[in-house]
Amino acid sequence: MRLSAISWALVVSAFAGGASPSLLRAQAPVPEGHESRTALTAELESYNAFANSSAYSQRTRAAARLTAEQLRSRLERGDFKPGDRFSVRVSGAVSFVDTITVLAGPSAQIGTFGELSLHGVLRSEIEGAVRGRVAETVRDANVTVRVLMRIAVFGAVASPGYRAVPLETRLDELLMSAGGPSPDADPMQIRVVRGGAVLMDGDRVMTAIAAGETVGSLGLVEGDLVSVEPREAPWNRAATLQLVTVFATPVVTFFLLR
Repeated sequence: MRLSAISWALVVSAFAGGASPSLLRAQAPVPEGHESRTALTAELESYNAFANSSAYSQRTRAAARLTAEQLRSRLERGDFKPGDRFSVRVSGAVSFVDTITVLAGPSAQIGTFGELSLHGVLRSEIEGAVRGRVAETVRDANVTVRVLMRIAVFGAVASPGYRAVPLETRLDELLMSAGGPSPDADPMQIRVVRGGAVLMDGDRVMTAIAAGETVGSLGLVEGDLVSVEPREAPWNRAATLQLVTVFATPVVTFFLLR
């Protein structure tokens, strides 16, 4: 997530005619964390320009320098860390389907095709990297790779926990992967939360489900939480009578003993 002060500056510059084509491309609606190397490099150049411009305050320039350093580090080190997962499907002369867990290095063992170093590899580059490794063994193979994101699903669902799903997963599919809402779930009280802040809830969530929106189209990132709240328990007659009795008994006793 980029710093809001810089984002506003980019928008202002674009409307003022001061944005370069590469800067505009950097603002394309690509799911966060899955940008191409070209887009990230263009974005790095843009933040460097802001950091070195005297047209902005020291605070804005410092924020731009920090973001530029983060982008530079990401381009050099890549996106993968031990414990990350991605699915691989190979078809053609050889068939291979597996979910791969990233190892220390970072690296990954792609079945019998061998070990693949992931140092410097972005999420947007993983399919090409795996395809290159497979091509060393099998010619003309069809390779499909899907990076899996860990999204938490908790609350009134059958199997709460963390789910590793690809970007193409619809929001309703994500809920069903956790066993679906429990009988006491309130469909109008589903929230998407990030770091304690509610990103969407209520009607917005139901609209997203109806529209078939996905984890990627909604901009969810690793660690986001989908929380399903239970319905509020209705007052039944027995509970109401019991509550009235609790409060009324001392009053009645007081008047009887006077």
